[in-house]
Amino acid sequence: MSHNLMTKDVTQWDLNEVGLWLESLGLREHKKAFQSNAITGSELLELTDGDLHDIGMKKLGERKKILNQLSQLNQTRDPRASLNIGDESLSLDSSSSIGDSNQSDILFVKCVHEEETRLLQVSMNVTLSQLKSEVKREFGQRMSLTWKDKDGDKIALHKEAHWKNTLLAVRNNTLRLIATPKKKELIDKEEVSFLESLVDGVIIINAKGIILFYNKSVEKMFGYTRTELLEKNVKTLMPREYAEKHDSFLKNYHTTGVAHVIGKGRSIVAQRKNGETFAAYLSVSVTVKSSKRTIFTGTIQEVTKKPDPTAVVGHSQFEILDNLLDAALVIDTKGIVKYMNRETTRLLAYTPQEVIGRNVKMLMPNPFRDEHDKYVKNYLTTGNAKVIGQGRDVVAQAKDGSLIPVHLSLSDTSIGDERVFTGILRRTQEDTNSEKSGLQIEREVLDNLAVPAIVIDEKGTIHGFNVASQNLFGFSLIEVIGKNVKVLMPSPERENHDKYLQNHLTTGKTSVIGQGRQVIALHKNGTLIPVRLSVTKKVCQGKTIFTGIIQKT
Repeated sequence: MSHNLMTKDVTQWDLNEVGLWLESLGLREHKKAFQSNAITGSELLELTDGDLHDIGMKKLGERKKILNQLSQLNQTRDPRASLNIGDESLSLDSSSSIGDSNQSDILFVKCVHEEETRLLQVSMNVTLSQLKSEVKREFGQRMSLTWKDKDGDKIALHKEAHWKNTLLAVRNNTLRLIATPKKKELIDKEEVSFLESLVDGVIIINAKGIILFYNKSVEKMFGYTRTELLEKNVKTLMPREYAEKHDSFLKNYHTTGVAHVIGKGRSIVAQRKNGETFAAYLSVSVTVKSSKRTIFTGTIQEVTKKPDPTAVVGHSQFEILDNLLDAALVIDTKGIVKYMNRETTRLLAYTPQEVIGRNVKMLMPNPFRDEHDKYVKNYLTTGNAKVIGQGRDVVAQAKDGSLIPVHLSLSDTSIGDERVFTGILRRTQEDTNSEKSGLQIEREVLDNLAVPAIVIDEKGTIHGFNVASQNLFGFSLIEVIGKNVKVLMPSPERENHDKYLQNHLTTGKTSVIGQGRQVIALHKNGTLIPVRLSVTKKVCQGKTIFTGIIQKT
């Protein structure tokens, strides 16, 4: 590592210095991933294994190498040691503590998260913000903190005033806190809003069966208050004979992948807070949040008689999709649309009457449209899926022909004797709608060209990227649609392109449009590509679009 990096605080490293650090570790090939994700020194210290995996570090050895080095960097900034107390493995600051303190003014904070306990040594003058930063570093994620007062009530620590009052109640310089992962790291605000709006109960648990979230309908159904069930095992909601078996069901699923409820639904017996049991119908889905985090989302409906699975799922599940904040579609095994919710109309501008009864591929651009029936047939034959149970980024086509990048999550469900697929679509980029008379016609023509061609709008956003362009640059359509065209440019052109475009729109001056010139393009793998670029400009119904034809030289 260079002397400049060694003498500079890690949190002050810029993107280039993070790149130099990666080079010193022999990980030069990951520089671009770090830079494209704007990881400076301050973000670097907060990276987790899941973060590294998400930005493209697929090799476990490389991720461990990074995490070991980050641990050393953290030790350099704040020396630490380990301490074993009883049967619990706890972490303890031995040579320093956060906040301004001396040895006679030390607070020992025992942080409990699920079955794991960490011991922190901090100053009695530590702020809540400083404490939360330390807890985040210990557990590798942001945590909400609560403590139990002398009456056994849980007190949430959200503000500095709450923390100051808590310190007043400290005895023997020791405090026990409960650490809970912040909800927004598990489900975002839009998801919470949707889940809270559902009439049916929704419960989210982790791989150990610990409850992470439940909506208002669960409170009403089971008789518990908003926080009583958090961090409790979900078997709290089951009669003893079922509760005793639940952990083994979870363990069996993690070991074999075989599930009796996930993706299917079944009748169960549940138990309220007062001990009363009742019949319910439970549907469970599984989501892999990262390489190490799996969560299960259960939808529970109370029934007054033995439920008919066909009636419960077939009627209720379809109508419940109208409560979603995301677009949702239900198709059968032939790809025929059986149901679409209101958000699908808002997203794609089709009415249900225009879509229901037709093949879902009408909502896809080529080449996805031509391949869709083959994908469905292959899944039904082999069971191999690229989307089901995982989700992936795809491109949808609106009624006006515009392309919309979306994230598609697909589930496979049986409704009585019929098998259906339910897809949830969430927009992943800003609105890219435009007039069919301009963009769609232009794009359809370019798709038939053998030479690379790209269509952008007056903001530089890519709206068209034909197959020849995909072959030249190494990017798929979903990787570039809706993004700025400067992703295909090296520095310094990348940094200056928005200024060039704005200057042309303001003054009309140009060095490319209608003329053509030699430029350098950037392949996905970082290789520089010399090309000849010619650009044409059109105005369609008040919107300006630019079409670039590219020839490799």
